[in-house]
Amino acid sequence: MEEFCSRVVRIRSKQKQTIPLVFTPIQRKLHRARTGDDIVVKARQEGVTTYFVADALAKAILFENERRVIAFHKEEAAKAARRDILGFMWRHIDPDIRPITSQDSQAGLFFPD
Repeated sequence: MEEFCSRVVRIRSKQKQTIPLVFTPIQRKLHRARTGDDIVVKARQEGVTTYFVADALAKAILFENERRVIAFHKEEAAKAARRDILGFMWRHIDPDIRPITSQDSQAGLFFPD
């Protein structure tokens, strides 16, 4: 997953540059420690939301019949993550490997069966 993200997923840096998603030490530690039933109380500006969005996107692309949901405490946070983080990542995936969506809305990305 980490290698896929560094090759395929692009993020917007704090300097407003488009760069590959190379895991930070915090993202790497989170990735290695996950069990699948995780609840993460997160600090701001540590890349945790970016990590979870990238993880869900990568698994939706790499594995068939995968359903990925990211739950947020506040609706505004969910909309911002969808619009800003996921939207940016999606627009910057190479079109040759980007799956076709059956629906692209503020609620999320949906892929045909």
